[in-house]
Amino acid sequence: MKNKILYTLLIALFCLPKQVSAQCDLPVTDPVNTGSNMTVLLTGDFFSLLPITNAETYMVALTDEGLVVGKEIVAGVTATQLAVWGDDSTTPELDGAGSGSAISFQLVNGDELYDVEMPNPVSFVQNGMIVQPIAPSVTLNCIPGCTDLTALNYDSEATEDDGSCIEKVFGCTDSGA
Repeated sequence: MKNKILYTLLIALFCLPKQVSAQCDLPVTDPVNTGSNMTVLLTGDFFSLLPITNAETYMVALTDEGLVVGKEIVAGVTATQLAVWGDDSTTPELDGAGSGSAISFQLVNGDELYDVEMPNPVSFVQNGMIVQPIAPSVTLNCIPGCTDLTALNYDSEATEDDGSCIEKVFGCTDSGA
């Protein structure tokens, strides 16, 4: 009887899905203003299609290396500007965008992360300005779910494993055995 209980407990432990919540890799949100800026103007039409549902939704500017070089709260606004910080040449570390660097953008809406493709591409120009007059293309970057191809509940649309995968277990299914 003890063996049957132990066997049942072991099966339950290994067969139950693990519940772990996935976290998108959100960009670091505290860039440093280096004093060498570029301005990206975001007009009213720019905001028309953005999925903003959180009061603290913000947009970040990133270099190709993933360095956050700008941040602006975009919830509750109809137009704003986003300062993109350039590299501070008085320090040895890279702390901003270099001249001509391609800048990409992401929208952080709670725990959702979106890639934002600007209507007008942005390359860093010190003291430069670029206007984004129309809505950008926005793509959800992180979709939590089971990414294990061999799992019972594999989700082909998931981009971030959330720990919910259910392992296939082969064996006898007769409870009276």
